[in-house]
Amino acid sequence: MTFSGIDVVVGRLEAPELIRDAVAEAWSLPAAQVAVINDLADYPDDEEIVLVVVASALEGSFGGMLSLQKSAAPAIDSQNLAPVQSLAKRLNLACLVPIEEDNPYLMQLVQPEGTVTRVALDTAAFDGERYEITSAL
Repeated sequence: MTFSGIDVVVGRLEAPELIRDAVAEAWSLPAAQVAVINDLADYPDDEEIVLVVVASALEGSFGGMLSLQKSAAPAIDSQNLAPVQSLAKRLNLACLVPIEEDNPYLMQLVQPEGTVTRVALDTAAFDGERYEITSAL
């Protein structure tokens, strides 16, 4: 089985049910096929689940990380931002997603209204596992 995935950094963590419903809508899946967990030890062994969201708290301006892992096509990637834009709108939160480059300090900021801006992260904060934007590019 092959997996695809993306990490989405969000302004704050919401209730698991709200995350599940927003992710299901954004990736056009029934909510019953999405699981939200807080620990990899809780990874579901249910064949009906095709998308698992590992929700983790973060410090700083962006208070949460949603690690989306999908086991069925279509793949999740940071080049197709439409689902992330839908997620940002549904959760009413700004989201950061990686840019497909070798520089981990560059990300795409997706606003709830759908605008996307390339941004640079504070390197010291990032090394401390915090996501702080220093500038728009």
